[in-house]
Amino acid sequence: MKAEWEPLFASDYGFTKPWNMFNFVRDAVVKRNESYDFFIAGGRGLGKSASAMSLAMMLDPGFTLDHWCFTTDKFLDLVTTKQRSGVVIVWDEIGTQKSGSSRKWQIKEAHDIADIVQVNRTDNIILIGTSLELSRGEKRFR
Repeated sequence: MKAEWEPLFASDYGFTKPWNMFNFVRDAVVKRNESYDFFIAGGRGLGKSASAMSLAMMLDPGFTLDHWCFTTDKFLDLVTTKQRSGVVIVWDEIGTQKSGSSRKWQIKEAHDIADIVQVNRTDNIILIGTSLELSRGEKRFR
């Protein structure tokens, strides 16, 4: 007898009501002093930035383009400045020459980024990064 595929339902995981991932992440960051990091990778023109924008707006109702970074300097400025709890910061195109490139591991900013990303897990920040591939970013903050 051939086994039939059986769908999985929320009740199979112990959920008794619909689960909202965006509310879960937001509550973890705002109410439980956590931070979350998301990474979106894909080829050119596949919608990484558009996906990051949509995700940012779903996670942070007050999201503005002031929290969108293309350079290491802007990213460092945002994460080292006091932000409101639950703020989303988008670091777009990680791994480019001006934005955390793995080929620039020896410069001071690369070491600063790695240290900050490792210790910002209780800063109530939601970080969304985009790149063609994870390996383009400096190794210590992957």
